[in-house]
Amino acid sequence: MDMAARMAMNTDTMTPDAEQMLILQNWFSPAFPVGAFSYSGGLETAIARGDVYDRDSLAGWLRQTLLHGSIFMDAVFLRATMEGEDVNDLCLALCAGAERYQETTELGAAFGRVMRETQVIKLAAGLAYPVAVGMAARALALSREATVAAFLQGASMTLFPPPPIMVISCLLVSTSFFSCSIISPVRMIKSILSDCCPFSNTFILEFSSSTNR
Repeated sequence: MDMAARMAMNTDTMTPDAEQMLILQNWFSPAFPVGAFSYSGGLETAIARGDVYDRDSLAGWLRQTLLHGSIFMDAVFLRATMEGEDVNDLCLALCAGAERYQETTELGAAFGRVMRETQVIKLAAGLAYPVAVGMAARALALSREATVAAFLQGASMTLFPPPPIMVISCLLVSTSFFSCSIISPVRMIKSILSDCCPFSNTFILEFSSSTNR
């Protein structure tokens, strides 16, 4: 199937097949070679200024980021791009600061390089990360709902490995967080995710299947 035929398909109603799911799992893995693991999405700053100091505050921070923060906004722009809208300038203009701008453009450039080398998809320079992802997903006729859901899940999980090394080192100073006992990082992360996952999974499914942005 050529590129034009792929882009003409209605990705709204497509059920992702095994190949599509493997593509999405690959793209949004923390190990995918775009460097997403090197950003904490503001979590390190939140810890440094005392907004995140224990399990409950971390879970609350994650919920806020999903509902109103950068992950939510990226999902909106990803979805819009898959619908054929030109939103790159707006996405870049709404970056909260220089670091956020650098993050999304560097990730977008890295993602574009991987697409060019592995999928023979040529993306323009200067794209924000969610816009680059949306363009590639549209070119491959990936399911819109599956792509947005995978993006949200991947973005949430990327906040943990390997940034937890720095995050955990910051949280170690709070003895109340550990109730004066040593808890392994893996157990700590599983505990937090057990609180967040039911909420996150519900939100991801509702957002990815919604027709309203």
